[in-house]
Amino acid sequence: MVFVQPFAIDFRYETEHVIAFCSGHPEYEAVEAFIARRSNRGPRIRAILTRHDMSQVDHINEGEVVRERRAIDPTRETYHAPIAFEQTTAGALRDSVLRFSSYKGETIVLELVAAFPADPAFGGLTDPQGHAPDVLPVMWRSASAVAARATRVTIDDVPYPIPVFVETADLVGMKAFYTRGFAVGIVRTRGVELDLVAAPAEMTVGQRWSYRQGGRRVDYEIAEREGDRVVIRRTPGKSETIHAHVSDDGLRIGRITLASGSETSSTLSVDFDPFLPAPARRASGVDPISTFCIGIDDHTSLVTGSVMPVETGFELVPVEPVWARSRAIDLRLTQDGNTLRLRSSISRAGSAGGIASCIHGTRRPRNA
Repeated sequence: MVFVQPFAIDFRYETEHVIAFCSGHPEYEAVEAFIARRSNRGPRIRAILTRHDMSQVDHINEGEVVRERRAIDPTRETYHAPIAFEQTTAGALRDSVLRFSSYKGETIVLELVAAFPADPAFGGLTDPQGHAPDVLPVMWRSASAVAARATRVTIDDVPYPIPVFVETADLVGMKAFYTRGFAVGIVRTRGVELDLVAAPAEMTVGQRWSYRQGGRRVDYEIAEREGDRVVIRRTPGKSETIHAHVSDDGLRIGRITLASGSETSSTLSVDFDPFLPAPARRASGVDPISTFCIGIDDHTSLVTGSVMPVETGFELVPVEPVWARSRAIDLRLTQDGNTLRLRSSISRAGSAGGIASCIHGTRRPRNA
């Protein structure tokens, strides 16, 4: 019996996040950074430049992480860069300064002044607004704040205006945001070949499937079994766990969980009802074969939808939220001897069109 968890999912809980949209630059429309604070060393920082065509460029302050990310996803532009992130606190307010040199040598500076303390009332699920259109992002903010008018973006010492996001008698909030606590799950698209090295002789605890993937070894080990229910963990790392049922036609996945890759504990889950079947050799109709929901910690149904059959695979078709409908995941799996080929892409055939109006939802500040 051959088994593989078919989705490429990254998940991290970041301590903080800053982002500002700007206008007037010939190439970029947004500057942002995820900051993961650590107990025994400096923070890991990923700064991102978003172009007008919605493609993105990662800048990471640790060379080892850059090499790892390039190996996992060679299609994503990723560079090593020294990155400075400084904060000052005045009362309950927090001002942040992000500074780094871009992959082209430009000096990027974001000075973000929060209009009020980060508040859980303005947290929630993030609409990516079309950014990184080749993935399905599931990103939950614990607490956020809109930026004050003093917020600035400069590139090579040239200031670029930040649009007004909300304006009331008491507040002018810019289209820039500070978030405290940001769980970031990304369902990536990919093309990968896995060479099967070993498979379980029987479905018992300790048995494993071993694969070679681009020079790396990937194992799926049976950690628990009770009746027809099995729990499988991916190694190394053991951050990915699969709950499945043993059936005559293979393993039927009911749940996939991923533990955060950062120090802060958090869990992303993908649930299937009744299960995710093995990819079919040919499409079996137009009716869904399952439903799915993606959640983070106690927020269990952030993205929901149907699993549709397609030839040699299936398609995850989001229904809610609306912005996710343009990011259906089309996944195909083929086998040639001991080589498995996984191909996934974004399918826009089921898109309802239109992107929600605001990256941070529709809520407004409490004094709006």
